[in-house]
Amino acid sequence: MAVAKKLLTAFICALAIGARGWCGPTEDCLKPSAPEARISACSSAISAWKENDGARSLYAFHTMRGIAAVKLGLFARALADLDRAAELNPSADEPFINRGWAYLRAGDYPGAEKDFEKTAASKNQKNSAWAYYSLALAHYLQGNSSVAEKELAAARGLAPELYGKYEKEYAAFAAASAARLAAAEKSFSAGKAALYEGNMPLALNSFQLALSSSPGNIEYGNWLGSALLDAGRHEDALRMLGFAPEAERWNYYIGLALFQAGRLEEASKALTDALQDAPAKNRGQNIAADARNRIARIAAYLSGVEKARKAVSAGDGKTARESLREALGAIETAEAKKLLEQQLAAEAEHKTAVRNRIALSIVLLLLLAAAFYVGKGMFARYANIKSERKDVKDSFYSSAAEKPPRDAVMAYFDYKPNHEAEAPQFAARLMRKVAVSRDFETIKSFSGEFAPENRREFLLLAAETYIKAGTFEASMDALQLLNMIPFGLWLDEESAVFVTAHLVTDELLLSNRKVDEGIWPQDPAASASVYLTLAQAYLDKKNYPFLEAVLDRLPSYKWEPAHWDLLLKSREATGRLDTVDVAAVPVEYKLRVLEALVRQGRKEKVTEFLINEPRQNWLKEYYFYMFLYSLRDRWGDPSTLYFDASWEYYKQLADKFDVKAAPLVHYVFAIACEKAGRFDMAARIYRNFKSASPGFRDAVKRLELMEGGSQSSLSPTADQLLAPLLPKDFFPK
Repeated sequence: MAVAKKLLTAFICALAIGARGWCGPTEDCLKPSAPEARISACSSAISAWKENDGARSLYAFHTMRGIAAVKLGLFARALADLDRAAELNPSADEPFINRGWAYLRAGDYPGAEKDFEKTAASKNQKNSAWAYYSLALAHYLQGNSSVAEKELAAARGLAPELYGKYEKEYAAFAAASAARLAAAEKSFSAGKAALYEGNMPLALNSFQLALSSSPGNIEYGNWLGSALLDAGRHEDALRMLGFAPEAERWNYYIGLALFQAGRLEEASKALTDALQDAPAKNRGQNIAADARNRIARIAAYLSGVEKARKAVSAGDGKTARESLREALGAIETAEAKKLLEQQLAAEAEHKTAVRNRIALSIVLLLLLAAAFYVGKGMFARYANIKSERKDVKDSFYSSAAEKPPRDAVMAYFDYKPNHEAEAPQFAARLMRKVAVSRDFETIKSFSGEFAPENRREFLLLAAETYIKAGTFEASMDALQLLNMIPFGLWLDEESAVFVTAHLVTDELLLSNRKVDEGIWPQDPAASASVYLTLAQAYLDKKNYPFLEAVLDRLPSYKWEPAHWDLLLKSREATGRLDTVDVAAVPVEYKLRVLEALVRQGRKEKVTEFLINEPRQNWLKEYYFYMFLYSLRDRWGDPSTLYFDASWEYYKQLADKFDVKAAPLVHYVFAIACEKAGRFDMAARIYRNFKSASPGFRDAVKRLELMEGGSQSSLSPTADQLLAPLLPKDFFPK
């Protein structure tokens, strides 16, 4: 191989001398030298190359620069040069064998195999042998040792005199690769441990070290990508996670990165795909609730923005504002904020224009007032005529008012086309008569004749009339009438009618799983507060199935803390608190759920949540629960090792929360140590109370009894203090 390179160098240099009369950059590029010097010389030779120098010399320059780049680990640069060399001389072996090595060292084993297989078919036996040897290394690195041995044997058959060298190099390479992969696995394990402990800098550094030792390892890349996302580097996370083949992608973390980047439609698709992924692609966590929550929020956001755009095009400013606020309630983005600001600015501009028109109208009115005095006599005559007409009109109103409600409304609609100005007065006179008629179709058709504030009064009166009947059908009609009142106009009266009607209708509707959309608020803004009021009413009646059915009407991402409080009260009352997804519960209620689960003896549920919850999100009480379960699992072990392993949870608590910040948790840790018979460790905790919180309960008194050797005098006992927190017989006898 070395002889061939020297001959090629001399040949190309001779070409350059013959064509140009000098051999400066050309000779430096082709003669043996350090990789950095060769790259510099070849770059100069390529820059100085002219078309009449011939393609063969340019091929040699790119080949030599590519080989030097491979040696320096500059794989992207090497591939660019060797691609160009292969294009200039596709029948040559040098570009392909060296490009294969660039792929091999970069971790692209399939790419390396392709180039090595092409060179293995070469008529040059030594080049073919070298290619088979390279193939053996590629197969070995992919775990195919048996195939690698066959390729090595093929190399021996083609060049027996080189086999000893190949065999030694293969063994050395295999040993180095094994060591590198072991180091990579060690760094990878350290990265996962650091990630679970919340040490993000160490986790990132460890994953990067693992990936640098095993560049083609998809699992390492995915873990690094997910850690970058945890560190808030969503663009870097996207690039890293995108390297994985489609079948091996961690769709949940790709979805989170796209979500943070504002690419919501792509995020929704990735999160939807994530619901079908195995837990291994989610770092072993149950991500279903979070993924569905984000998908629903994205859908709500996109729907809100789309409705807002359509409303803007239609000139409906109110709908545009409400839709944008609904979108911002789901996901707060700069785009939605900007659209809302533009809409508000446009409405302000419209109001200014209206004020200007009003000012102009005032000027015109002043002019009309002047003209008024001129036509005073004519006006007096008009007043007399109007009075005569009023007498006729009052007579007509009285006649219509004596008719049944439906006939009176028909008379109104006959009268209105020719008397637009007097129609509102006629409608006002008929308002109460029609509202209390309990003629649903007549009420519904007549409601459109009132201004919004009067329409609310009319429909509310009609709904209250229906609700007094107390029947299922009347209550259904009352609810449909309420839905005709915009929620923005609702007061306590509407809410009271809504709850009273549902208490009558839901017994049939909810128990039979029937849903009539006409009786539920259609305005999204109404849902949260009205459903909360109704659910509270069912709680007061201890009707827990109906309470939860009402809460289910509202997507959980719209829930406020009060909704969660009602759900938890229902599950506690029915003994089903263990069915709550602790991960989905707001942080202010998580501890309440966990405390109840511990008292019920639901260890698996509690530990599953604590293991999956990132350590940086742990509340101080979480450390105590893990300490208790760790103690119980090792209870009765005569060695001190069992306690030392459990004690790690107290050390982690103390590092994050001192006695002053969490006195009660430190106190119960000490009580648990007493229960385990480790009075020395309990005393260690109590000593911290002397300086940080000396007046907390009986901590100092218990310490004094222990230091005096009077542990048997401790009162109340550890069992008595732990009893309210734990199920009976929590610790084995």
